[in-house]
Amino acid sequence: MLQTRDFDDDGLVNWRLVATVSDDDRKLKACQTHPGDLLFAPRSPRLGAVLLGNDVANPRTAASSHFYIIRVDRDRLLPEYLVWYLNHPRTQDKLQAENRGTHLPFIPMDVIRRLDIALPSIERQRAIGSIEQLARHERHLAAELVRLHDEQRAAVMWRAAHSD
Repeated sequence: MLQTRDFDDDGLVNWRLVATVSDDDRKLKACQTHPGDLLFAPRSPRLGAVLLGNDVANPRTAASSHFYIIRVDRDRLLPEYLVWYLNHPRTQDKLQAENRGTHLPFIPMDVIRRLDIALPSIERQRAIGSIEQLARHERHLAAELVRLHDEQRAAVMWRAAHSD
């Protein structure tokens, strides 16, 4: 059962955190997920929309009620493009302006349905989606490089402190 806590800041699933539940297959059918689905977290501005990849191919993977599951007509709209569009700062500003509730604000599904989404050609959508995926991968690699650099510096300094 996918929950908001199971995703990192780049929308990747940390499968070690995902809870396993036992439930009636009929109940799970409504929230079953597939590769290419978008999950939108209406109460989490940190997460926004995430695109599920092929690692969600298990037919018993479901999304918790904390998400809206969005499926697109791939002949008109690519999920890679839509996730970029929904997470773009201008779209996020529009969505946040539509927040409902005071204690725990959320974005109603009808607000997402009413969004005026620019629909360039499929080729351009694919290019935009690819660039965003590459940028996400670059951020991940940069963070990993910083982590490794910090580890190396700490090890060198430790050795320097203990060598005399």
